Amino acid sequence: DNEIYRLRAAAFSPAAAARLAELDRAEADWQQRIASYQAQRTQLLQQAGNHPGNASAALQQLRDAGFSAEEQLRLGAYEQWNKPPAVGCQAART
Repeated sequence: DNEIYRLRAAAFSPAAAARLAELDRAEADWQQRIASYQAQRTQLLQQAGNHPGNASAALQQLRDAGFSAEEQLRLGAYEQWNKPPAVGCQAART
């Protein structure tokens, strides 16, 4: 957003504002890829039904297609952090 760039450029520098804008774009791309992956993952797991082990190879292919090896580590951490809490679990994340 141009307004955000102007505010950042005024507060820091035009170069810093440009770097922050690139980070914003990269984060938006990451979030979009995660959303796409999660939708496809949900579909694969639904198709697997009562046999989620049958989907493991397809899930790995999905991860390989959308994420680098390094990103897959980040994805695993993201999935662990954003996993719905177990029934009866009241632990809060801060």
